[in-house]
Amino acid sequence: MFESFLEQIDKKSKKVVFIDDKIKNVEELEKLTQAGIDYVGVHYTAIERVPLIYDHSVTEFQAKFLNQIMSNEAALILIKNNLE
Repeated sequence: MFESFLEQIDKKSKKVVFIDDKIKNVEELEKLTQAGIDYVGVHYTAIERVPLIYDHSVTEFQAKFLNQIMSNEAALILIKNNLE
């Protein structure tokens, strides 16, 4: 997909740094080195040892404020108090 993207915008990347929690994605993108692109791939595994913190309602609320940085904690306080 990344190679198709580069072709569509008619650009060639010199270097790519890619971090993912799935090793297959890191290895798949490693094929870029064969295309002459300098590549650093990191398989991020810490996510496997921590509790999930994703909350769809928090994400939906934060999306209303895309031009600002809002922590999950701040979003939860605003949601809890019905403040938008």
